[in-house]
Amino acid sequence: IIQRSLTYLFQHFAEDLKLPDVAALAGMSESTFSRFFQKNTGNSFSDHVAKLRLWQACKLLADTEIPITDICFQVGYMNISNFNRAFLRKHKMTPSSYRKLSRQRLTLRA
Repeated sequence: IIQRSLTYLFQHFAEDLKLPDVAALAGMSESTFSRFFQKNTGNSFSDHVAKLRLWQACKLLADTEIPITDICFQVGYMNISNFNRAFLRKHKMTPSSYRKLSRQRLTLRA
């Protein structure tokens, strides 16, 4: 069940995921699924989704020229303020600083 749930989240992280919907897919109540998910992953449902979204955002920032606002929406954030706040909290820098730093690192390796 956990692997199926993780696969579903990985495939759909950019969508408007809701705990009750994923719990229903797993055949569990919301509270049971929440405890089950936390126990098996070490993360809450919402933390796991946020990590997936920020992981993909980092990939896009480093590997593409897609505008940051577009990346924000592509990875499932509904507004740029929440995206910037979550990114800053996780990475201790803004998305634009992350992109610039990743470009500098690539230049140094070349």
